[in-house]
Amino acid sequence: MITLNHQSSFKMVPGKFICNINLNDNFKNHLLKSNLMKQYVTGVDIGTGSAKAVVINTEGKVIATSQFYYSTNSPQTGYSEQDPEIIWQAFVNCINEIIKKVQHVPIAVSFSSGMHSLLVMDNKNVAITPLITWADTRSEKIAEDIRKS
Repeated sequence: MITLNHQSSFKMVPGKFICNINLNDNFKNHLLKSNLMKQYVTGVDIGTGSAKAVVINTEGKVIATSQFYYSTNSPQTGYSEQDPEIIWQAFVNCINEIIKKVQHVPIAVSFSSGMHSLLVMDNKNVAITPLITWADTRSEKIAEDIRKS
């Protein structure tokens, strides 16, 4: 879990992403009165090679960007794996960097991720395998045999 301020957080739960941005009324009123609360949205793309974030204000102008790269491992021929913790940290780093640059929490966060990947988790939601990416071909022969049967 990452803390955005004393009452806000992001966390992963199997099958969903929870974004909780809470500002108490006194703090929110202070921001509104002091004109410090700028409205913007953050778009996040979790891709095969990096996590990227862009901040766009209500006029559609890009006001900040962030990107953190990660690698793909091929321990054997046909394997294409990634460390899910490194991808998570890249996402966390993007969000933290954006908030640091803009100095305000977003009014909305939108996600894009075309990763068709497999991650096996235990009953405590802890990854027990590397992330097997869409580019992994280790099951190619099995798939071919099924098609022929």
